[in-house]
Amino acid sequence: GKGMPAALFMARAKSLIRIATELMRPRHGASAKPSEIIGLVNRELCQDNGNMMFVTLFFAMLAPATGELSFCNAGHNAPYRLDGNSLTAIDGAKGIILGVKPDAVYDTGQISLATGEMVYLFTDGITEASNAIDELFGEARLEAVLRGAAGRPSAEIVSSVTEAVKSFVGTALPSDDITMIAVRRLDPSAV
Repeated sequence: GKGMPAALFMARAKSLIRIATELMRPRHGASAKPSEIIGLVNRELCQDNGNMMFVTLFFAMLAPATGELSFCNAGHNAPYRLDGNSLTAIDGAKGIILGVKPDAVYDTGQISLATGEMVYLFTDGITEASNAIDELFGEARLEAVLRGAAGRPSAEIVSSVTEAVKSFVGTALPSDDITMIAVRRLDPSAV
């Protein structure tokens, strides 16, 4: 949704994720799995949600030293995994949006990122951006921009997508938020 109620619901979800992640971590142990954290957050968001507001999210936890990325996808667009030569969607661990079904079950997926690999996350405002004749930017255009920017720094990839979307949309009014992030695993010894 849009407006103040949607912004407050999103802020609540964000706060719940931070709190649950911290509270579910044993004092000297590993963090809870993403699916456990998101399951708890979902149950909380479902309480007193008569307006049936919801939120989509891709929640991930990265171990920088090993490159292990554990994740849970709650109705969000599948992010992309990029290396110098390929682009693949991270399709695993899909679940229902948060806030509508308190007994929803979520899965944790896991991939291992090699040094230099990147994860690109985005909201549907990117793929659903439309031009003056109501064409959508779409996944094919997004994938083409990402392939063309492969191997470049994270900030340049985000800038490339931003410029491509702006150019495509032209003078058409925006219809949704446009948010993205690119995260690259660096060599741990270089950090």
